[in-house]
Amino acid sequence: MHEWEPIVDRQNRILAAFAEDSGESPLLPPSLHAVAPLTEPAAELAAKLGARSGQELALSDHPRGRQWHRVVVPAGTVAFLCAAATGVFAVAGGWVGIALAGSGTIATTVTAVWSAVYVLRDPLRLSARERRDWQRARSWHSGQPWSATLSAGPERRLVSAACLAVGRILASPAWHRDTLDEHRLQLDLRAELDGIDQQAFTLATAKTPLPAALTDALIERVTALGAYADQLDAVKPHHPVSTELPAKQPAELPEQQTTELLAGSVRDEYATGQLTSLTADLRGITSSGESRTSAD
Repeated sequence: MHEWEPIVDRQNRILAAFAEDSGESPLLPPSLHAVAPLTEPAAELAAKLGARSGQELALSDHPRGRQWHRVVVPAGTVAFLCAAATGVFAVAGGWVGIALAGSGTIATTVTAVWSAVYVLRDPLRLSARERRDWQRARSWHSGQPWSATLSAGPERRLVSAACLAVGRILASPAWHRDTLDEHRLQLDLRAELDGIDQQAFTLATAKTPLPAALTDALIERVTALGAYADQLDAVKPHHPVSTELPAKQPAELPEQQTTELLAGSVRDEYATGQLTSLTADLRGITSSGESRTSAD
């Protein structure tokens, strides 16, 4: 026997569970721009980024880039001026001037071309395609057609809370340590956001009362994601989730919508279990590290 909750009750419980502001515009579709990639980039790009990491370079910079303005541009400018002078001497009939200006043109052109090739072949230089790939790896955008009206609703707050939790996970130094290699394999952060986004949108577009368990499953999934982020950065848990069930209100849902919601609820419960297990494992790693520190 399902416990049913009206739309208003469902929305109020979401608002109560996730009252914090994510800082993004509520009228735009959910998105995330993280400091680290949600999914690992290609091996070649990852190796290049690793080699650049200790040099504090902007995305468009590279070690040999300074030579572009120091050598390539000046040499190209001098080559142009020498070529113009060669033309002037050719008209005037000054053979000595032609020889000197021509030699200067050749020398500076060779210098400019060689320097340009040297700069462009910098092994740490990111091409335009690689920069785009890196930006895509660090970004997530909702795949659901959130309208302005739906984006202003509380269901979107669930997605915003999930984005906030994922952003905190990626910003935590602990997430990138070798000890959590297994966690990074099991916890696909991009897939987490996609799943939460899809189920939240399905809840937002439901026009009839729904089983309260469907809302609970998604709230618990997002809460578990936040709890994992809490364990990473050692902050206090977020607002507790209400477990109060609303009054029964029998209603019939369209068959397709019921199937989608139930399938999403199963995925929520599975993800919640996985996140809870990983959080417990992380807590064990932390306790073990503290024990070794005390023993030393």
